[in-house]
Amino acid sequence: MVVKDSDEEKIFINKLVKSISSIDTNNLLDVESLKNIVLTLAHFIWNLEKYRLIKHIKDWKQFKRAVNSTK
Repeated sequence: MVVKDSDEEKIFINKLVKSISSIDTNNLLDVESLKNIVLTLAHFIWNLEKYRLIKHIKDWKQFKRAVNSTK
């Protein structure tokens, strides 16, 4: 489990922020595109909570794949 307020948590949060910040929003041409971005962000947040609870490498890899697929 990632300990709250630990250095490990801070590193993880920084990586998460960088990944989300890198999402390309230039193609937001309609409501459907916006919905897709929102769903992607919701998925990130769900994965963050799951990772924080169990800190399992499989979940981290799943999270990273989700981040990379949105770039």
